[in-house]
Amino acid sequence: MDTDVIVVGAGPTGLTLANELGLAGVRALVLERLSERTGQSKAVNLTRP
Repeated sequence: MDTDVIVVGAGPTGLTLANELGLAGVRALVLERLSERTGQSKAVNLTRP
């Protein structure tokens, strides 16, 4: 396995981080302990500064 960064958690923050790293040319591996979506929202509100 050839990766630069391991991101733990495939929630909104983890997936955004992995995406941004990919855009910067960094190879990221996302690890998630759950095998399926729970159907519960983990991000009620996302805002920009």
